[in-house]
Amino acid sequence: MISRRRFLALGGGSIALAACGGAGSNVSVPSRGLVTSWSTDRFALGSYSFLKVGSTPADRVALAAPVDGVLFFAGEATSSDFSATVHGALLSGRRAAAEVMDATDGSVVVVGAGAAGLAAAEVLAAEDYDVVVLEGRDRIGGRLHTDTDTFGVPVDLGASWVHGVEGNPVLDYDLDTRPFDYDDYELKGEETRDFLIASEVEQEYAADEDELSPEATEEGEELGGGDAFVVGGYQRLADALAADVDVELGVEVTGVAWSGGGVELTTSAGARRADAVIVSVPLGVLQAGRPAFTPGLPEAKVAAIRRLGMGVMSKAILRFDKVFWDDVATIGLAGQEPRTQWTEFVNLAPFTDQPLIMGFCVGRAARFMESLPGDEVLASAEKALRAAY
Repeated sequence: MISRRRFLALGGGSIALAACGGAGSNVSVPSRGLVTSWSTDRFALGSYSFLKVGSTPADRVALAAPVDGVLFFAGEATSSDFSATVHGALLSGRRAAAEVMDATDGSVVVVGAGAAGLAAAEVLAAEDYDVVVLEGRDRIGGRLHTDTDTFGVPVDLGASWVHGVEGNPVLDYDLDTRPFDYDDYELKGEETRDFLIASEVEQEYAADEDELSPEATEEGEELGGGDAFVVGGYQRLADALAADVDVELGVEVTGVAWSGGGVELTTSAGARRADAVIVSVPLGVLQAGRPAFTPGLPEAKVAAIRRLGMGVMSKAILRFDKVFWDDVATIGLAGQEPRTQWTEFVNLAPFTDQPLIMGFCVGRAARFMESLPGDEVLASAEKALRAAY
């Protein structure tokens, strides 16, 4: 059976809503809710990458490959060993920075202020490179996104876990973590094959079983030492990476013209020139053709971008008047309709000291959910909990 070690939740495009519902014998009425929608977020267009039918690990190598000593690429989708993880993104940024330093001592622009882009810039800034990070959003972090307003405590809409604590580079920074035991688990309903596939495979890759390449479950490596939940928010990592880095927010890069002599960037704030550029935008954005490259990228890289998959995982976080659910880490909900299935819920109460619970749906179910108004998504998650309790 495939392990739960990469149970990675990445969300964004959040909205805060007041949830409502009828009273039940065990279930109190939720007072607040928060949902995510990475698939509709134009700066992400998905949650994290996976090997889609027709793709192989070689596509990640092709995506990561530098071009003519001026174009460099970073991001979890470029990581052959640790794709779909925060440490994979961070290490990819460090790898891209090392490639830049082997090629030039000139100026560098990093496109994107997620974990990969910030990690690359941190390395280059420490070596006294002239480096700037351009970020289209009004915040740093990318798919790291901690909400502190909705519930009065930090809740991650993006990544929430450290996957493997032994030698994990994210723990070099100021993160508060607690061990997370995936075996501390309660199943509601009958454990059918469909549910096992949903919880053990589709939940891990944020994609449906029929979307996965045969090699998807075999790629990559795992760090040892068990997993940990990040308490207080992953935003601390983004802040630490950016501490000594020049970041310009609200500057979207729409075009990259490149030659052996350097790059010229078209941005929402005017043209920029540099000797090299590190592109760290998510795979979903590259698949949408942003930024546009002139001349076009090599065919091997274009094909890799096309073949790789961008998964979708949706979060619904609900606050109730009291904790009514089982005192376990994770609760599985079997027997739901696949199109709207909330596969599992994570008990956030031990990490937040609040009656909070976080549900997940993935793949086609998540894409469907993210097409709905936020209050309908919350109502769907609440309905699933009520059916279970």
